[in-house]
Amino acid sequence: MEVNSISDYELMQRAASVATHWLLKRLPLGTHVVVLAGNGNNGGDALAIAKNLIGEGYSVTTYFCHHHVTLSETCQQAKNDLMALPNVECIEVLSDSTNVEIKASDWVIDGLFGSGLNRPLQGIIAHCVSMINNSGATVVSIDIPSGLSADASFVVDPDLCIHATYTLTFQLPKLSFLFAEHEEIIGEWHLLDIGLSMEAINNAETAYYMTDLSAAIGMLRKRSKFAHKGNFGHALMIGGSRGKIGAVVLASKACLHSGAGLLTVHLPAGGEAVLHTVLPEAMVAADQHDERVTHINVSEKVNAIGIGCGLGTHSNHQGNGRVVDQCRLSHGVGC
Repeated sequence: MEVNSISDYELMQRAASVATHWLLKRLPLGTHVVVLAGNGNNGGDALAIAKNLIGEGYSVTTYFCHHHVTLSETCQQAKNDLMALPNVECIEVLSDSTNVEIKASDWVIDGLFGSGLNRPLQGIIAHCVSMINNSGATVVSIDIPSGLSADASFVVDPDLCIHATYTLTFQLPKLSFLFAEHEEIIGEWHLLDIGLSMEAINNAETAYYMTDLSAAIGMLRKRSKFAHKGNFGHALMIGGSRGKIGAVVLASKACLHSGAGLLTVHLPAGGEAVLHTVLPEAMVAADQHDERVTHINVSEKVNAIGIGCGLGTHSNHQGNGRVVDQCRLSHGVGC
């Protein structure tokens, strides 16, 4: 099978190479490494990493957990490569009675299951997961912690997942990495480039998009050296109440960082000094009330309105909604 004109075996070698490079920069000298591999391509990655680490002089014990299931072609090739080395033992884990020896000082490479998992773990693999999680060792999961659904397609039982110290994922993060409830499972994740075609990735159909630093930088518009703040819109930020002035100050900072040329902040009169001190770039339209916003006046020159941050739930907020609506219609104001 070819993936972007790269065979599965070549792709496995790429993944193993970049993962090994990451490990060599962090593995303390003399560390014993325990590798647990499943029967799929993720297991093949782990076995290839084991071979690479042995070649670098590390002591490696490899456990192969497959329960008589047929190996993927790539995994079989990786196993053959590993077993071709002299004095290498690959211990078969065929039942719950097999003891996987892991010390707290070891580093564990988790290659039991990858991103193709579509059901909770059970049997021997669940047994191995329990031993790893109870070992106290540093655990490095390859691509995704075993037991975790890549796309959150099934409910995850944390007790049936590897709790990784580090997760080394390839090319793109998995959707499940972005869920707060998976933090203890994933640990600290690192994105490793294995040279997949960005054109193919960009053309792939997906319902999900992630804005990272490089994407955000690409959104910035280049400005002339002689640009004036009056050329980049006038925003109005409305918010704040007693004890919650910080909310509107932070939102105002964000507004200016987003590129607004002019910013007027309408907040309780008691917060005027705070805003002038923290954000001298902004103009202030102080409310007639010291502790909350009660009357809002919106200039027709305003291009965008942000409202609500720290505003509170007082019942006596009043605004000239007619002017806001007129601005929205004639100037494209967004609230």
